[in-house]
Amino acid sequence: TEYEFVSRNLVSREKKAKILDVGCSSSAFSGAIAKFSRKGWQIIGIDVASELGSHRIPLILMDARNIGFKEKTFDQVMCLSAMEHIGLDHEGAEKQNKGHNYGINGDALAMTEIWRVLKAKGTLILTVPYGRLIIKQQGYRVYNKESLSILTNKFFIIKKEFFILKKGRWDKCNELEANNSTLFECSTQKFHSDIIACL
Repeated sequence: TEYEFVSRNLVSREKKAKILDVGCSSSAFSGAIAKFSRKGWQIIGIDVASELGSHRIPLILMDARNIGFKEKTFDQVMCLSAMEHIGLDHEGAEKQNKGHNYGINGDALAMTEIWRVLKAKGTLILTVPYGRLIIKQQGYRVYNKESLSILTNKFFIIKKEFFILKKGRWDKCNELEANNSTLFECSTQKFHSDIIACL
């Protein structure tokens, strides 16, 4: 579901662009989409995980709360199913967090950094679990309408789509249905929530 949303909202195939994939870890998605560019996208992935999978793009061990690129470097940033983990204890993050007091606000710091490295007309593609607001110290957050609005307050939202898990498949729903379906603390499935917000 998220990949399909991303494919519809990627920077133009005809544009030579620099794309940053934040928190891509072992996902091969960025490497897969690189071949769709006609002008040659330069895609770079970053993650705090110490073990990164094999990709067809450069991967850098880097914390999204302190992105080591100059201002206005990227035409597009993707952060797919990763923002909810940033700063919370999981995988390589626990070691990175020692001596810092910004774990709980890691997502806000990451969004500030993404804003900084995006070009003036750059775009962000963001996907997060949506539902009843929770923060699990062991590794993830679930966003609701208010917390997602606060998280994205520096950005102008061009497109917002919601998907809900029903009978084992993800179906598109409207924002009202997504907001009315926030009674679950978390999913009974292997997902953090039964709803995904894609922006």
